Parts: sequence; C-alpha cells; structure tokens
Amino acid sequence: MYRAHNKIQAKKIFEEIISLLEDSHHSRYFETFKRTLKLWKENILNYFNHYTTNAYTEGAHTKIKLMKRVSYGFRNVHNYIAKMTLAFLPLCWILHHHII
Repeated sequence: MYRAHNKIQAKKIFEEIISLLEDSHHSRYFETFKRTLKLWKENILNYFNHYTTNAYTEGAHTKIKLMKRVSYGFRNVHNYIAKMTLAFLPLCWILHHHII
C-alpha cells in the first residue's frame, strides 16, 4: 500500500486489504488486525499527505530501550552515556577513526 502513488490509490488498496481480512475467518489474529487497521485508517492514510513517517524516532526509541536492558548493572553513568553514544554512531565512522 505504501508504494501507491497517491492517497486515492492507497485508500483503494487499504479497502482491498480490509475486505480480504473480512473474508478470512480462520484466525482471531486477523480479526484483531482488521479492527486495528480500521481504527487507525485515517492515521495510516495521512502518510500520503506529506510522505513522512516517525520510523526513525521509533527505531531510536527501540535502540535506547535495548541498550538500557543490555546495560543493566552499570554503576558508572559515564560508561552508560558512552555506550549510548556509540550505539548511534555509524559503524563506518567508528572503524575509520579506530584505524587511524
């Protein structure tokens, strides 16, 4: 659906997805998924207004939560901050400066 060229085309595809989910009565997960899609329909289709998402923010949040779990037990806050900083640096930048 996100490959659609405009909001009208995306809305048609969205409706097709909903109808496919309504036809499949095999799993309760499909029912939950269908209900969630219907609830978030306008928010999902709003992507086609400006073609932006909050994917980077969600990814950064997930990475921070992961690093927080992995760093459990750190007693030195400076080590924790350094680990968080390194987690967001591009690997090529780290390798380039490590070799030099």
